[in-house]
Amino acid sequence: MMYQKLFLILLVSAAAASPAFAVEETTLPPVAPPPLIDDVGKAGVVVTPPPFDELNDVKQESLQQAPVVEPAPATATEVVAPIVGEQAPVAGGVDEPAPIQKHVQRKKEVHQKELAPFVYPKTANTRVLKNHAVPEPVATQDASANVVRDTGFVKVDAMPFGAVLREAYLFNPDLRATRAATKAVFEQLPQATAYFQPRVNATGDITYSSTDTDTSIESSGTEKTAGVDLTQSLWRGGRTMAQIRGADARIDAQLAQLADTERTVLFNAAQAYMDVLKAGATVRVNEKNRDVIARQLQATKDRFRVGDVTRTDVAQSEFRLAQAEADLTSATGAFRSARAVFEQVVGVPAPDHLDTPQSLFSLPATQDEAITASEMYHPDVIAAKARERAAKSDIDVEAGALLPDVSLNAGVSATRGAISSLYDESETGRVGVSLSMPLYEGGAIRSRVRAAKYTANELYLKILSARRAAREETVRAWENLVSARAEYVSRQAQVRAATIARDGVRQEAELGQRTILDSLDADLELRDAEIAEITADRNRVVAEFALASAIGQLVPGNVGIEEQVFDPSDVRNRTLTSVLSTGIEKEPEDGR
Repeated sequence: MMYQKLFLILLVSAAAASPAFAVEETTLPPVAPPPLIDDVGKAGVVVTPPPFDELNDVKQESLQQAPVVEPAPATATEVVAPIVGEQAPVAGGVDEPAPIQKHVQRKKEVHQKELAPFVYPKTANTRVLKNHAVPEPVATQDASANVVRDTGFVKVDAMPFGAVLREAYLFNPDLRATRAATKAVFEQLPQATAYFQPRVNATGDITYSSTDTDTSIESSGTEKTAGVDLTQSLWRGGRTMAQIRGADARIDAQLAQLADTERTVLFNAAQAYMDVLKAGATVRVNEKNRDVIARQLQATKDRFRVGDVTRTDVAQSEFRLAQAEADLTSATGAFRSARAVFEQVVGVPAPDHLDTPQSLFSLPATQDEAITASEMYHPDVIAAKARERAAKSDIDVEAGALLPDVSLNAGVSATRGAISSLYDESETGRVGVSLSMPLYEGGAIRSRVRAAKYTANELYLKILSARRAAREETVRAWENLVSARAEYVSRQAQVRAATIARDGVRQEAELGQRTILDSLDADLELRDAEIAEITADRNRVVAEFALASAIGQLVPGNVGIEEQVFDPSDVRNRTLTSVLSTGIEKEPEDGR
């Protein structure tokens, strides 16, 4: 309005100075805000521009004496935010004066290309992040983890979300290292059960001796002895059973540690996936914003040449373009960093096409249910309970040393070339039962019993600590999920409102009711709203995985991974039956 009033004052002054150029004093009619047509499927809104007829009359009178090129008839087209599957409506034609008509028509053509909102087209299983108008139906062929999709623009290698989690689960080196450590802990079981088996030792001895006496009788020769000894423990004060219970408890603790590593790897993979998705979408939004501002700058320069705007408006557009370039550079760097993290966690480069996954979990309906589930199924709580059971077994192991130890001993031996015996050859067999019991050991055994009891108390208290930590993690994840879901809904509404506002500001700027700065601000606000929506969507998905992780639901079976890489029953059986073997399975470098 200020520019229009100033323009009219200048025209009146010029008319007073020159009788050949007279302009009637005319008041511009108020321009009503553009009416809104209800949004369709939350994909976009239609904004109808105000009529140009009344403003054209004023501009015709103001510019009737100006030397201009003869205008050609033009058709004004409604500025429409494209809706998936619909065509933009076209308004009737309106004649415009040459400079203004040319500029307005050019701006409307630019708007038609650039006013497409940042939408999330819905599909059956996923929501695809796009910043372009949706192309023709996509041909998709899923043959393996790596698939090729024709998106309508370019062909890009794509990896479904489930394939990303599977890749991390099968080949992540941290997870593979934990599996190897778990197999090592399983070896404590045959070490404990070995006391139920006899111990057989073979002995052999070759001795040369020479004897010289005062009676001048000399004797010399080589004595050869060989034998086999067998020892079978009959009773060790209950220590064997206590060691087996302790080995089982430590295996349970290690399996819980393996589950914790699995959930950590799966969560990191999901988070890295969503970070790449968010960073890539942010780059595309910034690219679109940069292109819009570049065209806005060119249009502003065109208007400046015909005297429609000032040099200040051009400078403001140039400033915003430089800012958009800087934001795009920063977003590109963040995108490359996210891809590097993805490759570190998953083990393969991030694909070019990513889909936002739907929820994979049946999460509790209330926070109390989530807390109860976490106190029962959180891997840290399970591991703490198992370690406490192992510590109690250690008490029995140490206390068993104070009780009698009964064992069966048997053996056979053969001697050849005996020098000190009347017989040159002899065979000996023996069998017996031995008993040993400590009477006084200086207090060492009793000290170890007390230390084992203190350790058991410590690990019991760590169960309470693990429950508190699980409860805190669950409450934090629950609140993050609730706030993330609410924020995502609000950000969607913010994008819709910012799109409507940006379209309206552009229309009003064309009619002189808004400044170039207002239009640039509207573009920036829409860009910020779109990025905020992308971030909220990423936070929502990550929060779901965090809550599932806290309550013990983030396991391979719940995310579509069917392979059972580590079978505890199979490992246990192979460990107990490999009594004569020292070989192990060699792990390939890449896990494949």
